[in-house]
Order: sequence, then structure tokens, then C-alpha cells
Amino acid sequence: MINYNKSLIIGLLLGFLIVGDVAAQNKNKATISGRVINNNTGLPLSYVNVFLTNTTKGSTTNDDGHFLIRGVPPFGSYELVASMMGFETQNQLIKLIKSDTLKVDFRLRPKVIQMQEVVVEAPDAKKWRKNLEIFKVELLGKTGNAFECVILNPEVINFRIERNPYSLYAETDVPLEIINHALGYKIHTILNYFKFENETCYYETKLQFVELEAENTNQKKRWIKNRMKAYNGSLRHFIAALTRLRLKAEGFSMYKRSILDNDHNDSYLDKKHQLSLLQLGLHPFERRLKFKNYLKIIYKNEEDEIHSRNFQESFITLLQDEVTITTSGQIYEVLAVVNYGRWGEERLAEELPLDYEPGKD
Repeated sequence: MINYNKSLIIGLLLGFLIVGDVAAQNKNKATISGRVINNNTGLPLSYVNVFLTNTTKGSTTNDDGHFLIRGVPPFGSYELVASMMGFETQNQLIKLIKSDTLKVDFRLRPKVIQMQEVVVEAPDAKKWRKNLEIFKVELLGKTGNAFECVILNPEVINFRIERNPYSLYAETDVPLEIINHALGYKIHTILNYFKFENETCYYETKLQFVELEAENTNQKKRWIKNRMKAYNGSLRHFIAALTRLRLKAEGFSMYKRSILDNDHNDSYLDKKHQLSLLQLGLHPFERRLKFKNYLKIIYKNEEDEIHSRNFQESFITLLQDEVTITTSGQIYEVLAVVNYGRWGEERLAEELPLDYEPGKD
């Protein structure tokens, strides 16, 4: 870990942050174009859904297999996904660093259906509904917003139970369609993996957000308010505030902890020590976050309705030496960050698209 103990270094980095942010705000949006073809035949594929994971940005291919996605913020790493029934979903990692047009092509492979003799047993309706309730809580969460989420096609979910230890798995052949009435989004959800075991949930999704059309002004105002509330105190908010060294100003306090379950060894991290966790990235909007053991984060500007207290408490640890983060709050290696506490309990119902800009609804 690098320790910065000179005010000159702090001043230089703060100046770099400010200049980088201003420059970023003044740039235009980027465009992504490309073509999708059948890998086996070489023919173009129409009506393929192409989207940037965890954003509202997406497109559908035309008769010639071409797609065009406009208005993408060019300050981060994205996963571009091509999805179509009957074909294997394909994704490509891309990085946008300037307002330009990036060309990306896909060659989708038809799904191979394994024909084998099987005995089909109809699922027990009562057990399936019980599993569905567990699945909904673990995927959507326990916050107030979770109660306003509806899975439109739960019938596509297949559950599988394993014993010793007890584990619940969920699989789907088609994406889940979820309406978040609290935040005003329809969420196209590709479920890559879901496992619930020992009171812990592990899942991997690819999300495409579609903003709903508000029925009236009051509904639109409610969505704007709820989105801001979902953002405030979130992991994304914390990362954005940390990169700008504005934790205290935005309601956060951060502590170092060596053992997760030991609250007697918390060490407060002031701005100087916060800076020691950060190193410059390859681009002006990127930083590298590096720390050992755990960080404890308190957010005092909102209450925690799950635990009935007037602040929110979260913990994070890294599964690798460092991760790359951005000034907008994005984490590139998201699977390398493990959340506990409030952030560990917030699930899909609190998710906002990466292109959501706080206060600009």
C-alpha cells in the first residue's frame, strides 16, 4: 500500500481530479455500431437485442443485422451483450475513452439442444411457490423498493435443490422481465447463475434497463425522488465520493477493520488516509482502489429501514489486490468486491443503470 505523506502530492492529485472531471463533463457521448451474423451460415441476424449491461443503452438489429447505440458516456468499461432466442448469448468487454464511434461485430452460435431420454416430472406446485418466494427475496432484496417489484414471467424459472448442505439453484432459458414500480424501470434480466446456500446468496445477472413512461407528473416526481434515494448511500455513491475525496461532505465516514466481526479494532480514515487507498488509473476518470482486510462505511444521511436505525452500515473487502474504479462510481472488476451489511442486503430492487446521472432526471 502506498502512503502519501506530503501535502504537495495531495494537492497535485486533487487538482488532477478536478481537471479530469471538468474535461469529462465537457465531452460528448460516444456511439457504438456493428453487425450480428449467424456464425454457422454467415447470414445476418435481425431482431437481435444488443445492449450495454446495466444501462438503458441498447438497440435491435435490422434486416441486415446492423445495430446502432447512441448517447453512451465515454468514461468507462462496459459489457456489450448480444442476445437472441435460439442462439448462445455473447458478450464483449469494451472501453470508451472518447466521444467517437466504436465498431463491434458479433457472430452468434445456434444453441445445441442435447437430445437424450429423460423422465419429466412435473414440479410440486407448493414447493415451487415456496422456492419462488425465497428467490424473490434473495434477488430483489428486503428494502421498501423490493415490495414494488414484479416478476412478469416467473413461470420460466426452474428450481433445483441439492442436499448436504441445502442449496437452492434457479435457472431460466429466457430472460426474466421485471418491473420496478418504485424506480420506474422495466429490467430485462439474463440470469447466468443463482445459488442460495447457508443464508448467503450468490448470483450473476446481465441487466438491461428500460425507462417506463410516467402516467402523470406526480408519478414522474416520485420516480425521481426514489432514484435519488436509491443512489444516496449506495456503493456507487461511495465510490464516486471516494475518488473525489468528498466522503465527509456527502455523508460518509470510513474505517479500516482487520476482522469483520470485531468492532473493537475500527480505525478512522481521514482524507489523507483515504488518499492512500487510491492510485491513478490509465485514464483521467479511472482510479485503482487497493486495501487489505475490510473497510467499514457509515452513511449518516439516510436511515436503515431493515435494521431500524438512523444510519446505514456497510463493509467491503477485495478478492484481489486491487480493483479499477471510476469517478462516476463504476467498478470494473465487480465480482472481486464482496459486500456485507446494508450493501450486502441491497439487491436488484435498488439497482440503477450506469448511465443514471444523479440530479439530472
